[in-house]
Amino acid sequence: LKQIFKDKPEEFDLLMPSDYVVERFIKEKNLLAPIRKENVPNMGHIKQLFFRSPYDPELVYSVPLFHSCLGISFNFKKLHHIPRDFTLRGRSDEENLLLHGYRALVDEPRVALSAGLVDDGFDPNAPTPEALAKTADRLIKDTTEMGINFLASALPQRMINNEIVLAVNWSGAAAVAAQKNPTIRFVLPQGKKFVQVDSFVIPLTSKRRYTAEFFLNFLLVPEISGALTNFSLYANTNEAAAPFISREILLGPAYMEPPQTQRIFFADLGPVEEEFERQWARVKQAAPPPKVKVPSLLKQKEDRQLKSDHT
Repeated sequence: LKQIFKDKPEEFDLLMPSDYVVERFIKEKNLLAPIRKENVPNMGHIKQLFFRSPYDPELVYSVPLFHSCLGISFNFKKLHHIPRDFTLRGRSDEENLLLHGYRALVDEPRVALSAGLVDDGFDPNAPTPEALAKTADRLIKDTTEMGINFLASALPQRMINNEIVLAVNWSGAAAVAAQKNPTIRFVLPQGKKFVQVDSFVIPLTSKRRYTAEFFLNFLLVPEISGALTNFSLYANTNEAAAPFISREILLGPAYMEPPQTQRIFFADLGPVEEEFERQWARVKQAAPPPKVKVPSLLKQKEDRQLKSDHT
């Protein structure tokens, strides 16, 4: 996004960064135009919770549209327990063998390493270089032993196809997978929970600022916000949109929201972000995606269960 500001400052009127990127843009000054709330009256429909976010209190520069939380997706027919952390470990040697090659981490450096930092007892918003290196070393070891995949947009479809049965995943992506595969469930980890908000911002260089605000106001019409969620399955911030959203979505993974006291927002870490990128590149280089799975073992287990049921 910074490259966009640098190379094409007048080409875009709306950008959609995540929360901690909004915080970074605000700190750097002269990048974002303040939102003129008189032109976006439908911001009054946004849940008050989002007006108290740490990255942009009172929503001076951003208009939050979607939100999600980080948890664990799993196929309840192929897992013997309900996962409660991001380690993706089974409860027994047999289960770990059966799961080899069928686990995944979100391929986002900040997200995957932050989840690992929490599991290792470190503060994900104040990590030392030593803590990051230690967590990266552990992930390299785990990936080698457990056959962990690194997936981004392909993760929901891989879970739908039963090619991944246990994954660290965002609630919206989990909802997409669960809609097509009824054996998929989503849970939040114990302790603190990561939340993320996707907001629109208007570059200060925009020549169509009023039009951008008009469009944002349109997106926050309750019926429109509801339609966006019905299409994408990602939870929106519009409190008045609930009557227009499918009941299945409202009761599903997308709208699993942790209590305010348990929420962790990703904070802008400045230059430390580069260390996340460096350590994640080291993880992916040292522990490549698994080449060997054991589908035959999974299939044999299912066949034995079917035979037993038939008998």
